[in-house]
Amino acid sequence: MADEAAAKATNIITANSDINVFWASNDGGTSGAIAAVKSSGKDIVVFGTDMNAELGNYILDGQILKCTIGQDGAGIGEKAYEVAKKVIAGETIDPFTISIPGSIFSVDDLDAVKTYIEESKGAEG
Repeated sequence: MADEAAAKATNIITANSDINVFWASNDGGTSGAIAAVKSSGKDIVVFGTDMNAELGNYILDGQILKCTIGQDGAGIGEKAYEVAKKVIAGETIDPFTISIPGSIFSVDDLDAVKTYIEESKGAEG
């Protein structure tokens, strides 16, 4: 949750006066870290995991959020379905871990960020 993450990020920033980079593991955490950095007035950059239009706009702004990784929900679902079919058929899953690459959204490719924001209009509720 962004509000909880903002409080925790504020505590981390307060306790570590020399911090200059923050990473968050989900979209709420990233939003919270951005809010904490904004309110601190410090020059801290944020990196995150997960993507939404709000975070895309922060990347376009270029001031605090520099990069986040978007997960491939369709790819994850497809692989989960394939594995489930194999398990139901009694097959052994090897390797058990399956890697599904995400998409990088950063200040280095603002066109990709703009495309994501445009394509996500109406899809986020």
